[in-house]
This record gives sequence, C-alpha cells and structure tokens, in this order.
Amino acid sequence: FIVLLGIKVEDRRGILAEITSKIAGLKTNVLKVEASLSDHQGRISVTVEIEDLKQLQRLLKVIRAVPGVLEVERLMR
Repeated sequence: FIVLLGIKVEDRRGILAEITSKIAGLKTNVLKVEASLSDHQGRISVTVEIEDLKQLQRLLKVIRAVPGVLEVERLMR
C-alpha cells in the first residue's frame, strides 16, 4: 500500500534525517519526501510503501517518538 504521512515538527537541525532514518530502520520504503518551513515549525510530507496496517501503526509510533515531532497524521492522496 502507498501511504502519505503529514508530519508537523519543530525547526531543529537534523530532524528530517532522524525521521527518515527511523522509517528506514523499519524496512519501510520511502517513495517521496517534501519539507517546508514557516514560523519556526516545519511540515514534512512523506510517501511510504507499507505492507499492512500493523506496519503503519509501528511507523507512526516510531515517528511520534522522535524529539521535536509535534504531530503525525495519515493524509489522503
């Protein structure tokens, strides 16, 4: 399944690298990443390929645990 995630983050050095590293650590394929910054907060859109709902739930949990991540949600494409 192809899933689009929206991630709201604090503006801090290395947060994008940390998030993508955590995603890769779960053996999840990243298809696309877009990031933007405004008012000291960042917005990251990540399109990933997952096998099942269980993998998605693990992925959301791991991303939420990254320091500086404020919100993670599954977006509709």
